[in-house]
Amino acid sequence: NTCSYNTLGMLLFFIIHVGMDRILRLWNPYVPHKPTGLLRGHASPIIYIAISEEDRRIFSVSTDKCVKVWDVVEQNCLVTVNPKMHKIKGEIMACIYSQQQRALVITTDHISVLGISRRIKVVDEISVTHTEPVTCCAYNPSFGHVITCSEGSVVKLWDFESGTFMFEFNKAHHDTAITSITFDSTGRRLITSGRDGAVRIWNYNNGHCLKSLEQVSDNEVSDNEVSDCVYVEINNNRFIIAVGWDQRINIFSDDTDDFHLVQHPHPHWPDDLRRGHTDDIVAVTFGRPNMLATVSYDGCIIVWNVISGHSISRIPYPNIETDSESHDDDCDKTTVNKLAFLENRFLDKLNATLIAGCSDGTAIFWNIKQVKAHARWRATQRKSGLSSMVLTGDCQLLYVGDTLGFISIWDVETYALRPVGKISADTNCPKWSTPPTQIATWRCHVQPITCIGVIQSHELVITSSVDYTARLWTNTGQFIGTYGQSNPWDIYDPDTWQHPMVPPEVLLDPKSLPEHPVID
Repeated sequence: NTCSYNTLGMLLFFIIHVGMDRILRLWNPYVPHKPTGLLRGHASPIIYIAISEEDRRIFSVSTDKCVKVWDVVEQNCLVTVNPKMHKIKGEIMACIYSQQQRALVITTDHISVLGISRRIKVVDEISVTHTEPVTCCAYNPSFGHVITCSEGSVVKLWDFESGTFMFEFNKAHHDTAITSITFDSTGRRLITSGRDGAVRIWNYNNGHCLKSLEQVSDNEVSDNEVSDCVYVEINNNRFIIAVGWDQRINIFSDDTDDFHLVQHPHPHWPDDLRRGHTDDIVAVTFGRPNMLATVSYDGCIIVWNVISGHSISRIPYPNIETDSESHDDDCDKTTVNKLAFLENRFLDKLNATLIAGCSDGTAIFWNIKQVKAHARWRATQRKSGLSSMVLTGDCQLLYVGDTLGFISIWDVETYALRPVGKISADTNCPKWSTPPTQIATWRCHVQPITCIGVIQSHELVITSSVDYTARLWTNTGQFIGTYGQSNPWDIYDPDTWQHPMVPPEVLLDPKSLPEHPVID
């Protein structure tokens, strides 16, 4: 029989006992009547055990020279090293684990040293963030939190620096998907929109709903899906603007002195009623000080003055005939998915100030005053569709996520100040333009990216996907970790990152391989 104990502190104090029955037993000294854990897996009697306090790992060696590494917290086997792998011959005489050398020393007729990697792990199951597709993710710089939301209406709170799970609440929008999230100007309240037709304001630290903002149609509460929402602050007045399947712009005042639980929007702008969208609105973006842009499913973009409520310009989607190389076979109807204002260009009316991300994978730079496109280029990889897009606060870097799970980073700081390429008189748009400088591109997921969150202060990026995960990356594509994985990370210590590893499903998917020209 062999016995060992750890000194990690009272919360993880335990005794390990093994013997001829091939089972490792974990005992809590204060609960002596039965073991707190049974670790099974050895096929022969266990003759040696050791504990790595730093990594919270248990090492066990059996008479058949099989070495196993166990996770103390999860109480599961991380890796098995059999004799065919380590090739140690002869009868085992003694074993010892060196914490300083991070190695297991086994003596037979010879002395053998098995070095232990710091991140020793076998991926039996892929770590997931939610049990449903992840629809949204966001970083809150005020408190260092990451928020993820799912199609099952679950909101989860994570520690940004370590990836540690902190809190969750469910049924945020009953059982319907959460479509978008944002924060108020203080970062203390979370704002969510859902397919149930409501926008809700939360204290996300305890899951308490502070207010429900509901659309009204024909004097009745509407359940039309809310596709997107933004938080707007103008002259010390704060508003939440929501758009969706009711084809209208719904503006709610954010008045902290209003204690009503349910709130309805302001009357719709006359211009919105007379000359607004005639199809479902899919996205909205705000540009300081007073610009608002909305786009509907038919690809029509309308730019508004938020203060007056008047429409400034109406930009129809350019019907451009594309060649077969640029055509996405999975895209039956091309529309605009995402919008972003280049706020630092507003002073020059000749500049392109609005970026439209399209479902066919193209990005178009529009001059909203002249209703003219300055540039159009493919912003996604391998002719995939554009599913997510975000612009940094300084309007320098454009992050684009696609339907294959790739992310691309483009330098657009000085791009398309003037037209790039020949503009067609029929469409007011170039057929193709020379693209801006691509900073980086890599594959984050094997399914579509649903949301991108940029942390400029740390040069990091969060991606979420319908593959149930949200992941943290550096701007150069180094994989830090998946929110929900068992091992925490430290963003300031690269040794704790998953890099140089990548998500296993990304590694194994054939579409992750670089494209090469075919040689006849």
